[in-house]
Amino acid sequence: MQGQIGGVNGFVVIIFVHYILSDKVVLELENQRG
Repeated sequence: MQGQIGGVNGFVVIIFVHYILSDKVVLELENQRG
């Protein structure tokens, strides 16, 4: 059970980091365009 929770937490962290990085990339592109 604990291993399952750890796997879910890792998955959430990956999604969270990916979302933040995607957001930063979009902001960088917007800044360069402007």
